[in-house]
Order: sequence, then C-alpha cells, then structure tokens
Amino acid sequence: MTQLDQFSDEYFIDALKSTRLIKDKTRDKYLKYIDIMQREFWSDGKKSIIWIITHPELFVDALLEWGSKHKGKIYDTISRSTLRSYTTTIISLIMKHIDLQETLPHILKEWRNVGAVVEEPIYDLKIAGKMNPRQEDAYIPWETIIQIRDQLPYGKEKLLISMYTMLDPVRNDYYQVRIFNEPPQSNYDGSYIVLGNTNQITIKDYKTTDTYGTKILDIPPKLLYQIKLSLERDPRDYLFQSDTGALYTRVHGNKVFNTMLKRTLKNKGFSLTMFRNSYLSYLKVDQLPIDQRKQIANNMGHSCLRQKVYEFRDQPK
Repeated sequence: MTQLDQFSDEYFIDALKSTRLIKDKTRDKYLKYIDIMQREFWSDGKKSIIWIITHPELFVDALLEWGSKHKGKIYDTISRSTLRSYTTTIISLIMKHIDLQETLPHILKEWRNVGAVVEEPIYDLKIAGKMNPRQEDAYIPWETIIQIRDQLPYGKEKLLISMYTMLDPVRNDYYQVRIFNEPPQSNYDGSYIVLGNTNQITIKDYKTTDTYGTKILDIPPKLLYQIKLSLERDPRDYLFQSDTGALYTRVHGNKVFNTMLKRTLKNKGFSLTMFRNSYLSYLKVDQLPIDQRKQIANNMGHSCLRQKVYEFRDQPK
C-alpha cells in the first residue's frame, strides 16, 4: 500500500458531499465536473481522481482536446472560462485536503501553475508549440548552435555555449558558480563546481529551487576539458567573472551573457531562454514517454507543462 492509496474516489466524493463550506449549487457543479474529467477526457478509460491530480501535465492536454471537440453554449468549442472551471475544481479539492498537500508538498503549486497558464491570453499559441514573430526572428536550430559552438576558438564564449549545450540548458544559473577542488562545507549556500575526483556542478540558487531542490550534475568529459582549459588560461575563483575579476549579480550576468550570445551567434534576438526552446524543439520532447519528459523537465528546473510551452512544434525547416 502506498501513501496515495488512501485517496480513493470515495474519499474525495464523500468529503465533497458532506462539507458545509460550499453552497449546494457549487457542490453539484464540482461533482458534475469531476465525473466529466474522469470519464470523458481519456481515450483509455476512466481515471481515478488521484491519478488526475498527480498528472497535471497530461490533464491540460486532455482538457484542451476535449474542449476543442465539444460545443459550448455560444461557440463551436468550449469557452476558455468553462475550461478554467475544471482546473478550479481540482485546485479546490487539493486546498480542502491538508493531508493530500502534506503527502504531495508541491502539488498545489503545480496546479496553480496549470491555472495560470490556461489564463494566459496567448496560451493557445504557446501550448500549440507555435512561435510568435519575435521568437521566429530569434530562433536558431539546435544543430546550428552545436555547429557554431564546435567551430569557436576556446574562450568564454565557447565555454558559455558549452554549459548550455553539453548539459540540459537551465536558466541564468551560472552567473556566480564557485570553483572548488574539494567539496565545500555543507552550509555553503552558493552554487559551485568541484573539480578533481568529483567533477560535478551543484546548483543551489535558481528560480525554482523551492520546488525542485538542489541540483547535482555530473560534468561530461568534453565540458570538463573546456572548463579546465579555461581555468588554466585564465585562473579565477568563479566559472564566470568580469574582465576586472568582479562577480556578476543575476541581473548583470544575464545582460552580459545575452550580449555575448547575440554577438557570437549573430542573432540580435537570441537569449539564454532560447537555448531551452531550441533544445526541447530538437528533442521533440512532446513525443517522448512521460517518464523521460519528467526527467528532462526536472533537470531543467520546470514542470512538464512549462516544458510543453518551451517546445516549438512549428519550427522552420
């Protein structure tokens, strides 16, 4: 028996029917929506409520597909406001069960992200994997980025692009990474690289640390060679520093790195974020098995839902 086995359909339905904290009209609406979500969204049969709750990334796909095939009161498809009601139903269920939140600490935040993304005015464009005009100008295919990287002479430009192409690309998380030959004390709260026997990078400070925790990544041999060569030619304490030796802040590092990328890749629109778009588009991540999608998303510090937004499925040939 797993921790989730206690959360049966009866557990949720009985609690919903017995609560006095909502009006009867709202209760009836929730019960109706739950039944539809369980029975009509899935081509392979009815899903349990807890299965739906633990698969928000698949729920969104199913919700939108179902909404596109059913006629609304006014339009030929279900309205966006009605679709939001389904995500609201799940969020309400989660909020009313503290024991569920304790078992799945991040689940409420994940579902609020689902609701926020569905709210976005350009959500249809994003979730369909289509570029906006600005992204079309900035986009560089992954294979092209690799070709440019491999032709560059050794230097900070090659090192920066290598960090984002030889590891799953993260956000602006390398702006202040300390270099150590031995692992630092456990109370060291910054990001760092340990060279020598370990050869790992530990990322502690990034946008979604609270959700995905500290990341420890093995440095592949080709990237390790570049890091060591860079340090031999320009000895320093941090992976990236200014020419004067000053440390970057997150904001300053982001500006410096983006400027470097625009110049090196000869594309005025390219930025750190485009690494993520290009990489996930190259992988055709939407076609991968869900377990593999989850692993890639976790490495990159975002949800599978956000992963779907990053992937361009209408990329230029």
